[in-house]
Amino acid sequence: MANEVDKRNDSYYVIGSRVSLASIVQEYKDGSSVETIQQNFPTLSLGQINGAIEFYQANRLEVETYLRELEASWKTLLESAKP
Repeated sequence: MANEVDKRNDSYYVIGSRVSLASIVQEYKDGSSVETIQQNFPTLSLGQINGAIEFYQANRLEVETYLRELEASWKTLLESAKP
């Protein structure tokens, strides 16, 4: 199931959707169940969500590095938008 994630334009997404891996991982790390995640992303199947979580677990170092870079990019963007 870990093949439920692909990389597009330097970002990770659940295959067949526009849902980012970061969105799934954040909810998972916050303690949400797979069923709760599906309620928040109803276009995804339980299999897709489980696959995304498996991908995260199998590639934790790579994904955590990606998430830190993503967060730093957002902080930079927010800082540059301040008047």
